[in-house]
Amino acid sequence: MNWRPATASDAPFLHELHHANRPDLQALPPEVREPLLALQYQAREREYLRQYPHAQREMICRGERAVGAFLTAGRSGHLLLIDLAVHPQAQGRGLGTLTLKWLQTRARAEGHPLVLRVMRDNPAVRLYAREGFRVWGEEGLRLQMGWAP
Repeated sequence: MNWRPATASDAPFLHELHHANRPDLQALPPEVREPLLALQYQAREREYLRQYPHAQREMICRGERAVGAFLTAGRSGHLLLIDLAVHPQAQGRGLGTLTLKWLQTRARAEGHPLVLRVMRDNPAVRLYAREGFRVWGEEGLRLQMGWAP
C-alpha cells in the first residue's frame, strides 16, 4: 500500500468513489440517482475548494491501483483530515487504519494534532476511537474528533 498526490487523471475514480460510498441512494432509479450523485459530488468539491483552498488530495493505492482517497489541510496548529474514503470493494482490509496511522505519523512529525469531523452515526467513529481519536466537541449531528501526539 502507498499514497500519492492526486492528479487530474484521478477525477473519474474520485467520482466513482463518491458514488460507490452512497449506498443510501442505490435504490433510486438510475435516471434520478446518477444526476443527483453528480450534483452532490460537484457541490461537495466546490465547497471543499471554497473552505480549504490549500487542501491536498492524496490517493490510497494498492500497487498502482487507486482504492481510496483523502483530503487534508494544515490549519492553525493542526492537521485537518477533511475527507477519507475507501472504495467499498477494498474496505475491510485495513487500508483506512493504515492511512490514519500514516497521517498520525505525519502529524507527529509536524508536532500537531490530527483533527477531523464525522457524522455521529458514521461507523468510522469506532475506527477513529480505536486509533486513539477522542471527541473534542460536538457540532449538531457531527463530532469533532482529535488525536494529539
